[in-house]
Amino acid sequence: KVPDVVDITKQLLHTMPEEGRTELHVFLEQKPYPSMRIGYLVLGAFYRVLGDLQAAIDVVNEALGNPYRVLAVTDAVTEVFFRGSGSTEFLDLYSFAQVDPGPPAELRLQPPAQLLPTVREAVESASHIILGPGDLHFSILPHFLVQGFREALEKSKAKLLVVANLTYRSIDTPGFTLRKYLDVYDGYLPTGRPVTVLMNQGGGEVESALSDDVSGSEYGRFSIIRSL
Repeated sequence: KVPDVVDITKQLLHTMPEEGRTELHVFLEQKPYPSMRIGYLVLGAFYRVLGDLQAAIDVVNEALGNPYRVLAVTDAVTEVFFRGSGSTEFLDLYSFAQVDPGPPAELRLQPPAQLLPTVREAVESASHIILGPGDLHFSILPHFLVQGFREALEKSKAKLLVVANLTYRSIDTPGFTLRKYLDVYDGYLPTGRPVTVLMNQGGGEVESALSDDVSGSEYGRFSIIRSL
């Protein structure tokens, strides 16, 4: 078994702007199968050889020539399980997607996972922490389930920013509006801390766009900056 390398690989590849991408970025982005990027296999192979997830990430990151560092939140081999609002049973993502229209009412990690010290230091010393974009329930909120992450976020003095998704997905945030999206975040982020939200207005060009139902630039503790 290896830790989940899917979202890690996406960070390695997608955080680099288009103009900075290399041939290696393009190669690792390729999908020989619909849900399998070559980058997943490469990162997983380095983990198998080195036996250390962060060391494997650093090798791939350096080969890509990225000017930033990608950190693994945990190296635990764990999985997120989801429970629907009308169910008492927790299911893995693929099983949940077959029987529940979403979004999940509750998430949990099984087995539990511990925050790595390098990430705790990065979070506590950061000047800005950006959450998103990405699937809210399947890519972003699982970080809050890792033991120590919430505490590090509470201790941090960083300015908090949320990138509101351009779109919603039927299983992740079906029919979500900006208000509902931020209401979910409100239950996870440190209590009372102001948060800046970066919102793309879509202009009707994005399919399944997250609708903006907030009047003005303030919603509770959230200050909203909209694209032109």
